[in-house]
Amino acid sequence: MHEVALAEEVLRIVGHEAERHGLSLVTEIGLSIGAWSCVVPEALAFALEAVLAGSVASGARLDLETVPGRLRCGECGNEYAPEDRYEPCPACGRFGPQVIAGNDMIVRRVAGA
Repeated sequence: MHEVALAEEVLRIVGHEAERHGLSLVTEIGLSIGAWSCVVPEALAFALEAVLAGSVASGARLDLETVPGRLRCGECGNEYAPEDRYEPCPACGRFGPQVIAGNDMIVRRVAGA
């Protein structure tokens, strides 16, 4: 379960942001999770609850947003949002597009007091 390692990295980022902004308590953490990132949101939430315990972010509300996958065709430049990242371009039929969204997990918000 790589979500524990991801949760530890989120804690590192949240701690850095809390220090940078002078927060003594983090009350909310917003994460964007790409549909193709191989992160299981429920497993990540469980891991975060354990990892954040006893930290400046203990008990923080988690706002997990799923970002749908988007592709750009290298041949015709068409952008599309298929169910599967391996689908060909619907405009020209070419395979092997570039992933432009949905592959990442990003800490997008750290709020507190």
